[in-house]
Amino acid sequence: MGPLGIALLYAAVGAAWILLSDRALTLLFPADELARGQTLKGLLYVAVTAALLYLVTRRSMAAVRRSERLYRQMFETTTVALLLDPADIRIEDANAAACAFYGWPREELVGKSLTELNTLPRPEIEAAIQRALAGQRGHFVFQHRVRDGSIRDVEVFSSVVDVAGRRRLYSVIYDRTEARRLEEQLRQAQKMEALGQLTGGIAHDLNNVLSVVLGNAELVGQELPPGRTDLRSDLGELTTAARRGAAMIRKLLTFSRAAPLELVTLDLGATVAESGATLRRFLPAAIEVTISVPREPVRVRADRGSVEQILMNLVTNSRDAMPAGGHLQIEVRRRVAAGEDEDEDGGATSGSLIVRDDGAGMDEGTRSRIFEPFFTTKPPPVGTGLGMTMIHGLVRQQGGIIDVTSAPGRGTTVTISLPLASDTAPGAPADGESRELPRGTETIMVVEDEAPLRRAAARLLERLGYTVVTASDGEEALTVFRAQDCHIDLVLSDIVMPRMGGRALLEALRREGRPVRFLFTSGYGGEELGEHADPDAPALIRKPWSLSELALKLREVLDA
Repeated sequence: MGPLGIALLYAAVGAAWILLSDRALTLLFPADELARGQTLKGLLYVAVTAALLYLVTRRSMAAVRRSERLYRQMFETTTVALLLDPADIRIEDANAAACAFYGWPREELVGKSLTELNTLPRPEIEAAIQRALAGQRGHFVFQHRVRDGSIRDVEVFSSVVDVAGRRRLYSVIYDRTEARRLEEQLRQAQKMEALGQLTGGIAHDLNNVLSVVLGNAELVGQELPPGRTDLRSDLGELTTAARRGAAMIRKLLTFSRAAPLELVTLDLGATVAESGATLRRFLPAAIEVTISVPREPVRVRADRGSVEQILMNLVTNSRDAMPAGGHLQIEVRRRVAAGEDEDEDGGATSGSLIVRDDGAGMDEGTRSRIFEPFFTTKPPPVGTGLGMTMIHGLVRQQGGIIDVTSAPGRGTTVTISLPLASDTAPGAPADGESRELPRGTETIMVVEDEAPLRRAAARLLERLGYTVVTASDGEEALTVFRAQDCHIDLVLSDIVMPRMGGRALLEALRREGRPVRFLFTSGYGGEELGEHADPDAPALIRKPWSLSELALKLREVLDA
């Protein structure tokens, strides 16, 4: 029963008492004792109303205490919660979760101004509180400062409550710092994915262009008279520039994780030495660079582009660790399994690339996390937290191991060990080794949608003695196959083409009962090849290819 009901009931009972009690007195008491009866009636009335007041008050107080217990239970057991006095924007109460989150005990947290926690200026905080009081808005996104000085991203849900007749703001706070960090990582990953897709498309087009340049350069070189050393020198520079462009494309594809590794036999020392000039231009003058490579070749099985990128990333990290300058040492050596230098009798099992700096160094906690994706000690946007993760992945893909030692104030040493190449490694001639180009008399179909590249490939193959048939895509190749009387020994086909690509062409020929050898070629990276390459295809040659590379791969497939 509400207050109005209680009041009406009390009035009715009081009126009935007055009307009925007076009549009852005349019946119960004689006239000379009527005054004593009135006194007794008044005392009885006081006793009855007191009892009623006691019962009502007791019930009301029990309801109040029950409400207070429920509020306190809800307040203490919920997530981070604060009770604010909107008049002076001070904290009037805080639960245990709030004390744990902000780092202050209750007696210190209660009484603090909200301006000590919220990073917004006081006018903006007051404006937000007024919107909450007016019921215009109950959800806010803020940044709050905790006791250790760090900033946390929070979501605040506020509502108006009445406490002892006073309006207060009840705020429930959720920590969203980790969620914000994960969202940022997702955005970074999406950017990297988009970059990889863009890089793959650009690489395909550039590799086609560079294949035309390299192929025609070799054709021109074959027509030059022996005495034209000046023109041969110019042509050599053109070829070198084209190969440098191809190497740059491989680096871009490796960065975007779109290029599978091509393990070849390479001299680790020569590769590092060739990168020395680029590294010195990349580093500030305050950093002294020392590059030490052995006289004897250190031949390892590795991907050249990956090795160059690993070296560049490590040097970048060392540069950032020495903002005021310092000494950077880059060393290549042969090592035995135990990690000691090779003795006089040999026994080396790996080639090691060692990058050592005398920069700030890292403590053990930081060092143990350097391979975690998105972990970085550099402020954004300088650090993305992907450099060491990429290095770790590239080293593992090449069958190597990586070791990092560091200490605060003592610099950092990164040692990367790659497996040595065997002398009989198939398909991997040593650096500088040359072969006489093999020739043939078979019939080869060239399927390529880029007309300049198709013409260059046909001319190169004809120079080697082959009979060449061309087609601009898979559909035209099928038409040629159906109309061709002569036997075609091999199809040199691009994988990705309009209308019909290389794999679709291979499957169509198999369905028609036309078994033929295939040599796929592509300028795309690994992801695209994974979607289109046939698992039973005998070989793949990546663009841009040279005449010697194409000639060797053709004989490898035809003689298999």
